[in-house]
Amino acid sequence: MKPIRRIAEYSRRLAHYWVFWFCLGASGLLALVFETLLPNYQPARVWYILIPAVGFFVAGAKLHLEDQGEIERLRGEIEKFRAQTGIPNPAALALRADRQVYAQIQELMQTNDMLAFLRQTDFEGSFDTQRLRGMHDSIYFSELPESKFVDEGLELARQSLETNLRKFQAIEGQHTSPVPLSGGWNRVHDPYAGDWGGIFDRKSEAELETLHIQAMEMAVELNRTASEICESYAQLVQLAKKKLGV
Repeated sequence: MKPIRRIAEYSRRLAHYWVFWFCLGASGLLALVFETLLPNYQPARVWYILIPAVGFFVAGAKLHLEDQGEIERLRGEIEKFRAQTGIPNPAALALRADRQVYAQIQELMQTNDMLAFLRQTDFEGSFDTQRLRGMHDSIYFSELPESKFVDEGLELARQSLETNLRKFQAIEGQHTSPVPLSGGWNRVHDPYAGDWGGIFDRKSEAELETLHIQAMEMAVELNRTASEICESYAQLVQLAKKKLGV
C-alpha cells in the first residue's frame, strides 16, 4: 500500500502546480486548433505528449526541490533541539569513539618501539620476544567489543592489521622456541644454529637438513609477515588521518 499512497500524495501535490496544467491545456489547445481549424498542417503527434511531459518534469523538479528544502529545514530543527537539550550528535559520538579506539591501537603498537623492531629485525636469527609484547597485547585488545571502529573503512583496516598480527603470532608460537640461557630470546627451530640442549642429537643428517630448510622457510615467512604488519598499520594510520583528523 505504501507505493500507492506515495503515488497518490505525489499526484495530489502535482495538481497544485499551474505549470503542469498549463502545459496539459496547451497540448489540448494545440490538438484542437490543428484538428479543427488547420487540418492540412498537422504537427507530429509526439508534440501532444511532449508538451504535457515538460510540464510534468518541471513540476516534478519543483517538488523535489521543495522536499530537499524541507529535509534541510528539519535537520536544522533537529540540530537546534540537540543544542538546546545537550543531546550529542550521533556522528560526533561515533567520531569520539573511533578516536579512542585508534589511540589505544597506537599505544599498543608502539610498545617497546615494536614497529621499528619488526622493520629492522631479521628473524632468521634470534630475537627478543619482549619487543613483541605490544603485538600480543594488541591481539588481546582486538578480542574486546570496544576495540571495533564504528567507521566501516577503519574497521576493515583494523581487521587487516589484526589478521597479520595473528599470523605472526601463530608462526612464532609453532616454529620458534626460547634460546637456552638467553633471557627471553627466541629463534626458529634451526638445528644448525645455536645450542638446543641436545634435542636434535638423535636426528639423522637428512632429517637435520630437512629441519634446517623448514626453519629457513619459517624465518622468511616471519620476515614477510613483519613487513605486512608494518604496511597494514601504515594504511590504518593514513586512513585515520583522513577520517579522524588525528
